[in-house]
Amino acid sequence: SVNSVLEDRIIGTTTNSRTYRLVTTGQTDIPIQLWGISLKEGQQGTMLFNTQWQPPAGNYSIQYGHASAEDGVFTLWNKETRQHIGISADTGTYLWTTESQHYLDAFGARIKIRLGKLYCTGFAGIVYAYNLANGNTLWEYDVDDPYTEILWGENWPMLFAFFTGDRKIVLFHMEHS
Repeated sequence: SVNSVLEDRIIGTTTNSRTYRLVTTGQTDIPIQLWGISLKEGQQGTMLFNTQWQPPAGNYSIQYGHASAEDGVFTLWNKETRQHIGISADTGTYLWTTESQHYLDAFGARIKIRLGKLYCTGFAGIVYAYNLANGNTLWEYDVDDPYTEILWGENWPMLFAFFTGDRKIVLFHMEHS
């Protein structure tokens, strides 16, 4: 399916941005198909890449993350390992995998690429910033719950963030119980 329509390309995969694709490997390897189509003037419809990425062996739920043509990266999210996988938006080749996030982020995580970084928030109440060049963690921020209202942790679940024009991150607490 189509996962992202950017200003100069369309990116698609055999996973989805709203639901997870269960990838069961070990007995049968099931690679994820990755493709890109140009939208540049005079090159519309030209295939940029049509590749496959092989997830690690095991039973994993892989979801499409976010994309940036400017940064030349799109991501996949492995729910069980709580890791982001960086893929080149120019060639469809694997770039990096981040370290695992807090275990509570398996219950929900939001991903954005902005200002040359990958940002992630989730049920753990931690904001992560990753380097898009290598997937290394640049910083983490705990969104502390000073009132101890969250029964399963010390932080507010953060499932939405947006960025202002002056490079600030605005976080919203969200919890559906």
